[in-house]
Amino acid sequence: MPICAADTSPLIAFSGIDRLDVLRSVFDQVWVPTKVYTETVTQGDGWLEAAAVQRELLGATWIHIMPVERSPLLASLYCELGDCGEAEAICLALTHQMPVLLDELFGRKVAAREGAEVIGTLGVLRVAKRRGIIPEVAPLITGMIGNGYHLKDKLISQFLTELGET
Repeated sequence: MPICAADTSPLIAFSGIDRLDVLRSVFDQVWVPTKVYTETVTQGDGWLEAAAVQRELLGATWIHIMPVERSPLLASLYCELGDCGEAEAICLALTHQMPVLLDELFGRKVAAREGAEVIGTLGVLRVAKRRGIIPEVAPLITGMIGNGYHLKDKLISQFLTELGET
């Protein structure tokens, strides 16, 4: 998976534990639509969990800001999801035929319905562990939760069992 379009939440999840390297090990490039940039950098000024992603966005080495052209698809996504980064990330992914990095359940359902390949924060962790990039996912999940990332206990338990970390 060399390139993906990203929404704010997964970026903040990895940034908050200072582990954007895990995301970079799975994706060579991450494209961030303008709304996600605004949510993360402009509106996120002073947001400690966003600091690492803000540095990467401003340095533009492997995370790149990509404007999304106005289109009927984008208008439809705005109507369904709101005028947000999530809608733009899905549109960017569909337009450029790449996966979308997205965590919110409703947005994931919309993206899948539209034909986008969806991967979330846990999916990135799964790939990284299977590639031997990280030995365990549990400490990273614990750190993310400590920073306010929300996951249901049952989902965490199932995920850790799947990866042999129970």
